[in-house]
Amino acid sequence: MIAVIETGGRQYVVQPGQQFTVNRMTAPIGESVEFSDLLGGAPVMAEVIEHTKGDKVTSRKFRNKTRYHRVKGHRQPLTLVRFSAPETKATLKKSAKAKKTSAEAMVDTSEVKA
Repeated sequence: MIAVIETGGRQYVVQPGQQFTVNRMTAPIGESVEFSDLLGGAPVMAEVIEHTKGDKVTSRKFRNKTRYHRVKGHRQPLTLVRFSAPETKATLKKSAKAKKTSAEAMVDTSEVKA
């Protein structure tokens, strides 16, 4: 299933299992991050794989006959993420039902212990 997400002022078309480099995120490595699908509004989960830097970009200024030259470099901080399947209404209902049953099970076990 295809989803369109937005992060860092850019929009990406993603599929499950696909890896993308996006602008640096504050999430630590191994943590799951949630994006919202721009088309359907369903949450799209992604796992942070690593934090890297992009290729070096240099800019040069030079003025003839004045001994003026400047060189400046920049490396964009990036985050590599892997996307999982976006949740549809059916999977949202299943996960809500599973959370509800697990919450009921926790209530039942607490009553038994008390």
